[in-house]
Amino acid sequence: MAKKTEAELRGIKPKEIKTMNKNRLEAFSDGVLAIIITIMILE
Repeated sequence: MAKKTEAELRGIKPKEIKTMNKNRLEAFSDGVLAIIITIMILE
């Protein structure tokens, strides 16, 4: 029996993984941008 991936164990489809990764990347970049803007304003 083949070993299941974590995503398969959670019942997540492969297409949903790409969407989740895109959303996480977008949230991360938004956070980085917010920090940069805050530092620029405080200087």
